[in-house]
Amino acid sequence: MRTRLSRNQRRSDILREAKRLFLERGYAGTEMEDIRLACDISRGGLYHHFANRRAILDAIVAEAERRAAID
Repeated sequence: MRTRLSRNQRRSDILREAKRLFLERGYAGTEMEDIRLACDISRGGLYHHFANRRAILDAIVAEAERRAAID
């Protein structure tokens, strides 16, 4: 049974798992389905948050830039 997370928690989970997969397999070696399975989320749920891998990558980069600006 899937755990129901808040919108922000689910988005953070997706970004964390995608980042892990991108680092392990590379961007080109990671499919949306890989991210979906790692997050245990439905296809519709994943696409509700992000339209594609590029949108996920852009969000990961934006988060890193925000963190760097704070430091």
